[in-house]
Amino acid sequence: MDIGIDRKLFKTKPGIHVHFYSSQSAKTYTLLPSEVAGSMLAEELCIHLFTNHAFQFYEIEPSDGDSEYLKIYPGSLHLFQLWSCDSRQYLAPNDEIRLIDQTMSTEFVLRIRFHYPSSLQELNFYDVRDSGAFYYYFVQCRQDFIHDMLHDVYHSHVKEDLSVGLALVDMCRLAFEKHYNLKQLKEKFEYHNFLPRHVAKKIKGIIVKRQLTKSLNTSLEETYNKYINSGDKPHRNCIVSYLKKLLASVPE
Repeated sequence: MDIGIDRKLFKTKPGIHVHFYSSQSAKTYTLLPSEVAGSMLAEELCIHLFTNHAFQFYEIEPSDGDSEYLKIYPGSLHLFQLWSCDSRQYLAPNDEIRLIDQTMSTEFVLRIRFHYPSSLQELNFYDVRDSGAFYYYFVQCRQDFIHDMLHDVYHSHVKEDLSVGLALVDMCRLAFEKHYNLKQLKEKFEYHNFLPRHVAKKIKGIIVKRQLTKSLNTSLEETYNKYINSGDKPHRNCIVSYLKKLLASVPE
């Protein structure tokens, strides 16, 4: 199972390494062996990550491009769990994490543990309750989609036409977050970077780098105009639309 983290980020140096999702690129927080007193519970490690501001990435609306802490409320802590890259399964809150010796290295990914379909009806609730956790969930789902996790698990349900539509919405979302106009969007973004890997491979050579076909150009313009006129938070509307379309395609 590919959980949307580039294996190049995995560490060889000793310690506990926790990877987490970012709108830009995955980040890693490391606890050195000297910082781990024998062992700790998975829940304790999660609390440590939150209380020590271990993960940083760009907010929805970054100020002058500065990196800020993602604000997630304590009440949402129970939504997160650690995925072990070694055992390839989630850790229970009371599972023990232990470094046997000072040379040992172990890798985890911090994920919101939701079943995709059941999340659809809860999106608006969590968006209002904790926009930080909601945004993290969006980035996690997006990474799962881009890295073909959903394609591998639900091969016959995630259609290519859905991939094309989601890519357009995602391009517009990022443009709104960066305050790009339509011209800048077309100049700075490469369409294939917003597609699942298996789809991007198929269109390789058909869509020239940084150029879209006429039909895709038209669709992109229509999508951009639709969301920029959708209210005072077009980026948020893009995120909600992206998640609803994606989650609706996943079977029970």
